[in-house]
Amino acid sequence: MCVCVCVCMCVQLSGGQKARVALARAAYSQPDIALLDDPLSAVDPRVARVLFTRCIGNQGMLKVRCTCMLCVFVRALHTSA
Repeated sequence: MCVCVCVCMCVQLSGGQKARVALARAAYSQPDIALLDDPLSAVDPRVARVLFTRCIGNQGMLKVRCTCMLCVFVRALHTSA
């Protein structure tokens, strides 16, 4: 197993960047159950649709996982389904 640890000092991420990093961690860790607490709230609507389609939705990386998502941005669900 290869483990790579990267440490960056004095790097500040925006809210949207933090949301994307957290969602990427959830997707790449391949959990049996993914609990997502409003992962689309800190990104703009266009990015939210892309994230939903590529990570959370039926064609996304979490498609074979049990995913529970709490979301305020329901517009992405209607346009990506």
